[in-house]
Amino acid sequence: MNSGLTLKLVDSFIALSESKLNISGESTVDPNAVFPAVGALTLSLQNPEVFLEDLGGISAMYPQMEKVIAMYSALADRKTTPEGVTTDSLELKFTQEGKILSNGKDVTPLFEQK
Repeated sequence: MNSGLTLKLVDSFIALSESKLNISGESTVDPNAVFPAVGALTLSLQNPEVFLEDLGGISAMYPQMEKVIAMYSALADRKTTPEGVTTDSLELKFTQEGKILSNGKDVTPLFEQK
């Protein structure tokens, strides 16, 4: 059975004082995939260190937030403009074979349960 259900996230963002998280992606139900869906997610985070500071009280409520941002930054491609704006970009793909690709690199083992 193929429902054809697709979820799209278009030009979504969280803008804080001096940081911004942009998110877009698409996921489609695929009964032939290892996981129930396949798709891609693109994230772009300007000034990741400032983003964490801006989250302030939220990170106190979610202590894993810093680890998530650190992992995101480790997997992302980092660029800094001459003006000093640092942007971490990440393109994730979830394949029919159950692979997770981060900017074209297979990072599936990072997410496997042990």
